[in-house]
Amino acid sequence: MLGANSNDYLWHNRLSAQVSEFFTDRGVRVSFLPIFVHQAFEIRSAFFGLTHVWTAEVAKRGERIAELRVLPVPAKVIFGADDPYLNSGLAQEFHQLIPGSELHVVKSAGHYVQLDQPAEVTRRILGE
Repeated sequence: MLGANSNDYLWHNRLSAQVSEFFTDRGVRVSFLPIFVHQAFEIRSAFFGLTHVWTAEVAKRGERIAELRVLPVPAKVIFGADDPYLNSGLAQEFHQLIPGSELHVVKSAGHYVQLDQPAEVTRRILGE
């Protein structure tokens, strides 16, 4: 997103393009993309603030992996099968890190699995 931190046009268009890739279901994309894009300018500083500390934050969170191995509560790992970023391989890694967790990779769902397949995610959370 080179230049997008200072150019409104670049920021708005690149964010729109990227977020549109997060949805698998076209109808859901049409419904929710305008909401995400509407917030584009309000989240810009948070986005660039996060990317500025990304490397350090990943390292800090990596130090807490041992806590996942002894997580004292039930856990369900629910990912969208079509998510190009947080993919099923990452879901499998989380599942392996959390003993006793349930792994659910939801078909026809992307990054926003809860928006692409809300009934399936609800069913998985409730254990039905």
